[in-house]
Amino acid sequence: MNRDEAATSHSAAPTRLEPKSVYRRRQIIEAFAWCAGTKGLEQTTVADIAETAGIQRTLVYHYFSDRQALIDSLIEHIFRELEYPEFPDLDTPLERLDAALDFYFSNDYFESHRHIIACWREITLLANRDDSMRSRLREVYDEGFLWFEQLLMKAYPAAPRDSYVLVSYSFIALMDQTHELFMQGLGEERTAHGRRAIARIVETLKTA
Repeated sequence: MNRDEAATSHSAAPTRLEPKSVYRRRQIIEAFAWCAGTKGLEQTTVADIAETAGIQRTLVYHYFSDRQALIDSLIEHIFRELEYPEFPDLDTPLERLDAALDFYFSNDYFESHRHIIACWREITLLANRDDSMRSRLREVYDEGFLWFEQLLMKAYPAAPRDSYVLVSYSFIALMDQTHELFMQGLGEERTAHGRRAIARIVETLKTA
């Protein structure tokens, strides 16, 4: 997606159920996410955001008092985009576990979340220099570990408690590394490798 396409995608009219102020804030943050994922968080200017959103620069400041307010809202946006699905339509815990692995280790997921993943990388870099960001990042990872541990517990209720922790860690680590490889242009084959690798690790719970 180029800048013109991004501007179009972030300019859709608000829905009847969405107040204009909510729509405008979302439009600005989505444009910020696209810019940050494309050229870097610290390199993105308010002018870049306004141009991508197709609005005046003053309108950005109307909804966000300063750059820190923009960054705080961007972080919340990224975290919402990376929320963990529940797959309520599937019947069994094993089906939901397999669906989660298929969901996260697919090139379609990586491609559709490309700019979100790029933003996530930017946020992790910022966390190296910012204590509050590091704390928030830790919370998000803890949520991810807990979400996957719960999937595992329901799918393999007889496995030892510590095995859920180890497999959950492997899942998050493999997913993060697969993100990196995808962003480096090594995605398609490595994504399939990641899916097979985590499947083998999960299978150890059958005999644990």
